Amino acid sequence: MSEEITPCDGGAVCAAPEKAEWTKPQFRAVRGEDAYTVRVFMPGVSKETVTVSVENDIITVEGTRMDKPAESWKPVFTELGRADYRLRLELAADADGGRVKAAVADGVLILTVPVAEAAKPRNIAVK
Repeated sequence: MSEEITPCDGGAVCAAPEKAEWTKPQFRAVRGEDAYTVRVFMPGVSKETVTVSVENDIITVEGTRMDKPAESWKPVFTELGRADYRLRLELAADADGGRVKAAVADGVLILTVPVAEAAKPRNIAVK
């Protein structure tokens, strides 16, 4: 995945600073007959706050949590951290990254990555 490059002190080149707090969400990936299905668990995100991109056979998922507590609220205990989500997954060799579909509901993002037609099994007629 390419990152924005910026000049540093002394003329060296370095990567642009990353966001300080990211949480890697839990996910489950299963290969079906025609597609991979990846479920990414991101409590607190909605359709409007999730981005999915594919570049150089890497899927990047970022999600911003919308369930931020009020400034005056001081929790005694929190089960989940407050950081936003980021997940990067490398596509399998037989996956078609150009046809990825995504849907989110109830804090679960479902990615469907079709298997490339050339990688699917096919029957050969014997003559």
